[in-house]
Amino acid sequence: MCTLFVVALIMCPAAVLLRGCETAPDDNNPVEATQMTIVPEPLGWCEICPELQSFEESNESEPQCRQKCPEQERFQWIKDLIKGGCNQVWELEAKTYYIDRQYLLPCGVRIKGAGSGPGGTLIKAIRCEQPLADYGIGTEGVKYRIGFVLNHNTSISDLSFEGDDSTRYFKDGANGKDYSAEGYGNIEGEGAGLETETLNGTGWCKAGGNGFTDLQGGAGFETPGCSDPYACALTPCINGKFTTPACYMWDAVESIAVKNVLLENIVTTNTNVGFFGAPLNEHLGFDLANHRPSNITVNNFRTPFSYADGMNIHGNFDGVTIDGYIVGEAGDDCIALWSHKSLLGEVSIQNSYAGSCGYMGCFAVYGGSGPLNYTNITCAAGTHPDWAWGSHHCLWLEDQFDGQFSPDAQRMMGSDFHCGGWVCDGSARGKMCPEDSSVQWGDCNGTYPYETHLCNLGNR
Repeated sequence: MCTLFVVALIMCPAAVLLRGCETAPDDNNPVEATQMTIVPEPLGWCEICPELQSFEESNESEPQCRQKCPEQERFQWIKDLIKGGCNQVWELEAKTYYIDRQYLLPCGVRIKGAGSGPGGTLIKAIRCEQPLADYGIGTEGVKYRIGFVLNHNTSISDLSFEGDDSTRYFKDGANGKDYSAEGYGNIEGEGAGLETETLNGTGWCKAGGNGFTDLQGGAGFETPGCSDPYACALTPCINGKFTTPACYMWDAVESIAVKNVLLENIVTTNTNVGFFGAPLNEHLGFDLANHRPSNITVNNFRTPFSYADGMNIHGNFDGVTIDGYIVGEAGDDCIALWSHKSLLGEVSIQNSYAGSCGYMGCFAVYGGSGPLNYTNITCAAGTHPDWAWGSHHCLWLEDQFDGQFSPDAQRMMGSDFHCGGWVCDGSARGKMCPEDSSVQWGDCNGTYPYETHLCNLGNR
């Protein structure tokens, strides 16, 4: 049996709606008196407790909301905590806890571990099934994602996460396949951000339920959003079906744009992405300019290895602060921002390190309005060949797919750029690269043909 400590308002009547409890603790019951501690409000207080994640399965032989793992009692500890409701503090011991799916923290919950180093609190993912090639971990494959989904006014601190991924999950069954019979035609043309003469009709970007082939997130720590949003923002993001976590219906739907999130003193490894800020799109049916994930803070977060991005924040986020984010090796960009159209807002990244990075390099930004402020960042990519791909940039600022820089976006600000000789480049280099003598600007050369083509088109 798991032993853990929960500080919660467990005795409040439902009518109080978790604003505060008028019931005094029973002094004759020391256990009850201890558990009746009022939780401080560092991130905000959830006055109304939204519906909690349900773990009822209509078909246990082939569950729709999770992978098919035996011995479900291994995961009962977190189900019991979630049932306790909102505005709690979960104090986890220095031991290993197992999870098998994405678990949505109730509003206002704070998780406190016993440390992220050896001998501390370890959250260990258990993968019992490999995602299907037709979906990867997006759309119908969303049930194969494993980790925490953060809610409004939530925090996680002082623990480590060990993923159970064995590759970068993607829709390799989608490559070259014609989905027109299913009503999903391939998207072509510059309006979608993809040039047909470069793609030669391969149809990387597909409409309908199939989505993009491999850019799906998949992290131990995610904000909620669309599970497969990269298909030029045209993949249906159906609330409760293709949103995260699997099978959870957001009510009201705009509440999926979470606010007030803190991750602190975390180590995570062996996942597709370290931290993933999942995007939102128009299919959800609300105004993305007015409902934005915001006040997101990530402090002292280390990702020794990820199969895809070391960090990816995608969509219409605003008010994001990253301080002390360290990526050792990443199969894609180390620390990446992707805008939904030009809606990505203010992001500050400081005291952060990108080691061996794939794709375009250390710090990549694909569109947005900003402002962007990068201070004391280090790009430590080695010379080719190293573990990662051969295209390295300190900063890569590009209009690509559904992410474009707005006409009035401010130039990147900051100081103490430690680029190790790697350049700032991309289609928006003239508009967005910092005017700092330590940062050299590139000329679109030395990278892949498709990205060179977009780079030469210039900021659009």
